[in-house]
Amino acid sequence: MIAPTLLALAGVLMQDSAALLRPDAVLGEDGHLHEGWQVAIRNGVIEAVGPDLKSLAGGKEFHLSGVLAPGFVDAWSWSGCDAAEESLRLSPNLLAADGIDKDSDSWKERLNAGITTVQLLPRPTNTLAGWAAVVTSSGPEVVSVRSRQVVSLLPKSVSDDRKGPLGLPGALEDLSTALPRVRGVSSSGAIALVEDAAGVDGFRAAGAGVPRAFIALGDPGSYGGILSGDLVALPVLGNSSWSPRRLEVWRRLHKGGARIAFGTGSESPEALRLAAMAFARVTGDPAAAFSSITSTAGLVAGRSDIGRINPGARADLVLWTAHPLDASSRIVGVMTGGRMTPASSK
Repeated sequence: MIAPTLLALAGVLMQDSAALLRPDAVLGEDGHLHEGWQVAIRNGVIEAVGPDLKSLAGGKEFHLSGVLAPGFVDAWSWSGCDAAEESLRLSPNLLAADGIDKDSDSWKERLNAGITTVQLLPRPTNTLAGWAAVVTSSGPEVVSVRSRQVVSLLPKSVSDDRKGPLGLPGALEDLSTALPRVRGVSSSGAIALVEDAAGVDGFRAAGAGVPRAFIALGDPGSYGGILSGDLVALPVLGNSSWSPRRLEVWRRLHKGGARIAFGTGSESPEALRLAAMAFARVTGDPAAAFSSITSTAGLVAGRSDIGRINPGARADLVLWTAHPLDASSRIVGVMTGGRMTPASSK
């Protein structure tokens, strides 16, 4: 059942309104819990964060029992989206937003896992696969129709001789010519799926000057050293992919300066939090671990207003019984865009 305070909060925030939330603690971007902090929300956007905030004009105050944290951000996923172009090698105008399956169970599963926002990708069947979209788990509601242009340099895709080009050299030739011509890519940027060093280097050269992020697949341990300083989205670990070596690769990528985020791909939404918990243990850096499924994941999607509790950010918040990376912590309530969601009833 939803706590009475949350029911009242839901009623207020169903309209364009203001509220001052007073939880037991707020999880800051430094990864620490701040007791006595409050969060002021107006019209679905965070207006202020910190101690001793004054009540908003025309708003109400709510005392919440638990830890208020930014909602999780899934840096990349295909679940709940069926967008692909199989017959071409360049399909830059394809929109993942057009392939959203609103009836998919994945939306409820995301909310129940504390994921408030996800970047949906078209399938990486083409060198230019189309535009990714940033979507809220509640609704779902499209926040960004064109978040990143998706570039696929996966060997399996670029070696498909039914479409050409033949191998990575042909794909990079296509990319260097076509990517700069994609409308909006100079500001929104591109996200490249890679499996080797040649793909990383090739994308950097072909997409020079374009804001970028990588989805590092295959064995990042064999090429991750060249990703220092980059935004790097890694796949979460499935039931069959947990291994000491994989965790050691994560640690070394982090130590080498890569800014790590996680995406579920086609795995369960619950795996996102588990990946961050494992990342915190192996790196000893809980702040980086939490940002890997919040603010850094938002940056991978080209957004600085999701996955954080900052003035100007979307009010996508989750109330937990303890720190979200504490294995014993449970969700009390979920808010997206300043509105309580059905996941709060579990």
